[in-house]
Amino acid sequence: MPVATVLQTFPKFIQPHCKDSSEFFRTHNFSEKGTVVWLDYTSAEDLNEQLNEFHGVVAKLDTYDVAKITLNASTLGLGQFSEIPEIQRAVKRRETLRARIPTFAPADLTDKDFQTKNYPTTLQRCVQNSLHDLSARNTELYFHPLSTFSYADGQTMLTITGMVFKASDDARVKQFIANSRLDKWPFANLEWTPPMSINMPALSAKERMKLDECLPIDEEAVKNPADHLKKHLGFVPGANDGELSNYAKYYRQYPHFSRVIL
Repeated sequence: MPVATVLQTFPKFIQPHCKDSSEFFRTHNFSEKGTVVWLDYTSAEDLNEQLNEFHGVVAKLDTYDVAKITLNASTLGLGQFSEIPEIQRAVKRRETLRARIPTFAPADLTDKDFQTKNYPTTLQRCVQNSLHDLSARNTELYFHPLSTFSYADGQTMLTITGMVFKASDDARVKQFIANSRLDKWPFANLEWTPPMSINMPALSAKERMKLDECLPIDEEAVKNPADHLKKHLGFVPGANDGELSNYAKYYRQYPHFSRVIL
């Protein structure tokens, strides 16, 4: 099918572009009717370029526009360093991160910040630092976080979603959060707190259907969701307690892929 015909089949609100992202964002004028933009990166080596590009995109947005960024949050992206003892790898990875993003790396980083479970939070602080000077350099814009998640998609990833406000308009921010009830949303992160881990267990269709029988869980009656699920299942699946607890939280949003014959 010709490219022109393919493009005509897209809904009007979807506008595909065959351009390098840097060229696209440099030349594109965002709609005044509102914009949602997602920069989905996978390379760990290009972190400085990615953060600068995200900064540039957010700086072009308007009030109430939404921006999202996904980054590689695997410590292996900073180097495996398999030839040295594990205790020394954090030092090397800290040096690598500082070399890659000297402007955005927090000054108080420790070895603990480069543990696998903590590195998404470290990376989130880098993103926060990269957006810190928006109001000083541009038109008093402010990027307010709405949600931040870490998850394993072959390797650990971090995704941050936020909305653009005027930096000096705290009252409008509070009003929006109250009207939207985002402060009541259990998955919201409105204060740059550590990202929520949404790693999920790998379950067969039979295991998933069996677990769904006892969901949702009464949190007041059940203090340990993982033990409750293991007991109902009758055996321990190939997942740790944290992943099972996450399944109890997110099972309604958990996608399921299967082969079907129509």
